[in-house]
Amino acid sequence: MRGQISASAAVVTSRDRDTCEVVSGADNLDIVLWHVLMLGHAFDVLEPPELAIRCAQLGERLTAAGT
Repeated sequence: MRGQISASAAVVTSRDRDTCEVVSGADNLDIVLWHVLMLGHAFDVLEPPELAIRCAQLGERLTAAGT
């Protein structure tokens, strides 16, 4: 993951052998989600709650578009 994210864009911290935590920010939640999604890895939104809500909203839209 560290090879995919510039140190100036986010802080990547290993949590265990298979997972890491990425701390980043932007003025727009959609931009954050887009960048994380394009990394190509499974992820969980830890915080803020607004980011998790927006992730669910976009997920519903994407699911509907794919059916």
